[in-house]
Amino acid sequence: NTPIEVIRLNSVDLPEDKRPDLVWVSMSVVKDPIARSEELNALLHDCHAKGVLLAVGGRQVGEVSLDALPCLSIHTSMSTLGELAISLR
Repeated sequence: NTPIEVIRLNSVDLPEDKRPDLVWVSMSVVKDPIARSEELNALLHDCHAKGVLLAVGGRQVGEVSLDALPCLSIHTSMSTLGELAISLR
């Protein structure tokens, strides 16, 4: 699992001209749903503040509790994530 801090450093912490439009986080294995929810919500709020879309998916996406912000997109399949990425072109 990629630590959330690494994801943050390589996305919302980048200068605006290098920042991605989309950040994807997969929830394949969630050992501590409360801690993971807190980490993801912090990233989610950073994404919202910086205008970055946060897509979250994976087998255990239902195990985390995320704030309802407009930059959040939850996916249960790779095909819906692909559709989202295509729409950002």
